[in-house]
Amino acid sequence: MSFSTTTAAMQLQRYHFLSLLFLFSFFCRLSSCFSDDTTSFVFAGCSQAKYTPNTPYQYNLNSLLASLANSASMSTFANFTSNLASPSSPAYGLYQCRGDLPIPTCHQCIRSSIIQLSPLCNFSTSAAVQLRGCVIRYGNDSFLGKPGKTLLYRRCGATATTISNGYEADLVGMREGVLEALLEGSRQTAGLYKAGRVGYVDGVAQCIGDQSEDECRECVAEAVKEMRSICGGPALSGEVYLEKCYVVYEAKGGVYPSSSSSSSMTRSGVSDGGNGKLISKQMVMIIGIAAALLLLVLCLYFLGRSRSSKMEGKNIYYSVLEFLSITVLLHTFFFTPGKS
Repeated sequence: MSFSTTTAAMQLQRYHFLSLLFLFSFFCRLSSCFSDDTTSFVFAGCSQAKYTPNTPYQYNLNSLLASLANSASMSTFANFTSNLASPSSPAYGLYQCRGDLPIPTCHQCIRSSIIQLSPLCNFSTSAAVQLRGCVIRYGNDSFLGKPGKTLLYRRCGATATTISNGYEADLVGMREGVLEALLEGSRQTAGLYKAGRVGYVDGVAQCIGDQSEDECRECVAEAVKEMRSICGGPALSGEVYLEKCYVVYEAKGGVYPSSSSSSSMTRSGVSDGGNGKLISKQMVMIIGIAAALLLLVLCLYFLGRSRSSKMEGKNIYYSVLEFLSITVLLHTFFFTPGKS
């Protein structure tokens, strides 16, 4: 009698645990659907040159990244030089968040970018990770305070399909209006962050915080020139990232896209001698495919266990609940939606 009572109590505890796990997983997934996408991945650049582990440069780099992470809890931009371990092997670095982000969101974005540095650019002497809301960069050659108009990444979104009432012409006109507003803003008003809207097209331009006003204007003008070159048609979105600035626009409503889009990346100033590698969203999708395969294996495992053991109704319910909890958790961490 006591044995059956104990067994029933254990099953009840398991039921409560799995129910809580499922609810936690569900709400994690729900919150991710409505969260800002400031930590979504845009691109990464990594030098081919590698540093040797346990050397003064690694110690300086670790100290640098810690300083950047700590500073992000107080400011949306900072740059540092770390040379305590060895003045002959300094590490230079900076971070910056989008100009409209509050500091807590900025801090979260920078922490996320630092976490991604290691798997993307392991032991690279120079690297940069650009997320939707922030960028972090380090290197063994000083780039701080210097202008930079080298093209790092560009992408032109899907084009609008043919629609009556001159939609394409309207879209191009609104995009040109936004780009002109960003250019005029960089020429006429102080500050390194500009945002504007014309119709239902939003645009943002921002320069790295170590740039002067003149350097920022030149960089934004170059980015707009590149944008017009690659997104000359009725593209619904576009983004151009140069070494020390970027320009992004997006149509927010009334959009009927086709399936065509294009993107390209160039070797960046974060590499040594231009021989670095760049990683885009397409490469990160490999992780998503691996996660999907893992979900398939888990599904087959639970189905096989259910059939082979001929479990009773409650045990089948527990197994299904367990599978759903794991599935939702994995989907939360691997398939969180973000901007394309």
